[in-house]
Amino acid sequence: MKNIVIAGGGPIGLYTAIRISKLIEKYGLKATVTVVEPKLNLYSRPGIVAKNVLDVIERNVELDHNLLPDGDDSGSSIFIMDLEKALYKEAQNHGIKFVRGKVAAIEGKALVLEDGRKIPCEIVIDSTGPRRTLINQVNQQSTSEKKPFTIRQVADNPIKNHFVAYVHMDGENAKLIAGKMVKDPLKHALALEKLRTEFGWPHFKEPELSIRKYTPKGENKDDDMQRFYFYFEIPPELAESEPSEQLAWLKALLYLKTENDDIEFTVEDGAMKFLPFGVNPHEVTEPVYTSSGLPVVIPCGDAQIEPDYRPGIGIRSGAFRADTLVDSFMRDLDGGLVLNQEAYEHSLQGPLGLHRTTLKDEYKNNRERLDSALLEKGKIYSEALALAETPEQGEIILKGLRQIVSEIERLGVQAYRDSCQKGTPSQKVPQFKIDNYGHLAEVTSLEQSKTLLATALELLPETEVELRTQIKNNIDDLAMSYKAFAALKFSSKEYGFAHKFYNEALSLLTSNMPGEHKDEIAKIYSNLALIAKAQKKYDLVKDYVDKGLQELGSMLSEDRNTPDMKTIYAKLLNTQCNALFDEVEANITKLDSRDHPLNAKLQQGKDLCNTLIENSLIHSSSAKILSERLAKVERAVSEKLEPLVTVQIK
Repeated sequence: MKNIVIAGGGPIGLYTAIRISKLIEKYGLKATVTVVEPKLNLYSRPGIVAKNVLDVIERNVELDHNLLPDGDDSGSSIFIMDLEKALYKEAQNHGIKFVRGKVAAIEGKALVLEDGRKIPCEIVIDSTGPRRTLINQVNQQSTSEKKPFTIRQVADNPIKNHFVAYVHMDGENAKLIAGKMVKDPLKHALALEKLRTEFGWPHFKEPELSIRKYTPKGENKDDDMQRFYFYFEIPPELAESEPSEQLAWLKALLYLKTENDDIEFTVEDGAMKFLPFGVNPHEVTEPVYTSSGLPVVIPCGDAQIEPDYRPGIGIRSGAFRADTLVDSFMRDLDGGLVLNQEAYEHSLQGPLGLHRTTLKDEYKNNRERLDSALLEKGKIYSEALALAETPEQGEIILKGLRQIVSEIERLGVQAYRDSCQKGTPSQKVPQFKIDNYGHLAEVTSLEQSKTLLATALELLPETEVELRTQIKNNIDDLAMSYKAFAALKFSSKEYGFAHKFYNEALSLLTSNMPGEHKDEIAKIYSNLALIAKAQKKYDLVKDYVDKGLQELGSMLSEDRNTPDMKTIYAKLLNTQCNALFDEVEANITKLDSRDHPLNAKLQQGKDLCNTLIENSLIHSSSAKILSERLAKVERAVSEKLEPLVTVQIK
């Protein structure tokens, strides 16, 4: 006779017990099922679960729906404790032995309870939830360096501390929490800062608060006294605080959500009606452990992988995984039960992988929501700062705004760094990562960096000089990286890309720091003029040169003459001069009189040439080349016009 013992009488422990017992009944197998549970038939576990869990459970187990009243007035959920009661009632119909007790150890092929009783078994299923009583016992008894079971974190939940509260209130107060949740910038910013400074809430994302109205069986939904189930997040320190401080947090949170500080309610009686708990899911990586000296040990339900209640991944997932376990049992030669371990491990990967992926995606999205909240709250705090009614309010809000802006800046800088190659000592400017085709490899990160840094600067008042300067320096660094990438494209004659990325650099400087970095802006216009010249866009050359000269001119008027201004000035004039010569040479066949516009362009080029040479703006060797170029163009024009003049004389 094979004895199968399930430690833990929660929903999945009971469901698994019923399913195995029905298998034994159906095939007349020589096996028994025992459930060991310290709180047997004393079900008071808090919380609700979506009703769709019944879709999975009732494919194999029939439940008494009289024991399953709605968990909220929407009719979409049931209470977990009611599900446990219904499963326990059904389990009593299938020959399952129930033992009230707590497992203390595993000795040979038997479980030892705290009171000394022993329960022989060939297979034990650990359904004790996150406590993992049997899993930890097996690991503690192992003398090998590598333990039989590995317990690891599934994914890092950014907000691990949660709370559940059952409360009741009268109809008038119920209306206050059911109304539209508004956000007056000043009230909202001050309320959020209270949560952060007085209670230690570490984020600018509002704590999550889920409110569900429920009506216990036998009560009338329309009674004046109404009951609510609150599920909310709390700061880490509050988990160990006194109930009075936890209650103060809930009231402050309700004010944040409703902006109404007149809400009155009473917490329901009962140890499980006002309860903090952690959500930091771990999993056991080994599906089964077999050893000659011990029973086969199988983790199940939350002991196998823990849930998160918000995405609804828990009991439903546990039932799917329990099904794969039960469906992998086979009749052995003696008419008992044996586990087809290979089949089980293969079929388990589907539901286990879905559970794991759901948690990872949920926490990834939660981290992204923490970041996106900075942008939302930054705007609210900025508005609130302008609405502050006292200097004290202004200082509270400004302190929070500084922190928001610093965090946004940090994210922007990180996105910038993620877009760049690992630097070398010879590189003054970080170089962007490029793919095998020479294109930018991290376009999304760069776009994020531009947006975040620009937003950080925009949110911060002009009076915050030090932090604004720091942000501007980061924007300047990003602009210089764009400029360096544009130069790379220009050197490979990819003029379209060079034009695009010089303009990216230009936009970063002009839109975020108007009136600043005029020398760099003039350099960029000079480079854009070179690109336009290479593309034979001669009107555009003049436009860029004029803009570059305008930047230099304003610097001169401000008495900001930098050492390389002469070089930039000469480069701009030289580019326009040569562009004019190019345009004349390219269109010389159209020259039909001395009044043709090309003659005027030639004269302009000659004037620029003389300015460059006579003022020693270019090196003597460059001056010689430019003079020869002028002479060459003049000869070509002269040769073209001479026959025309002869014809006119005749």
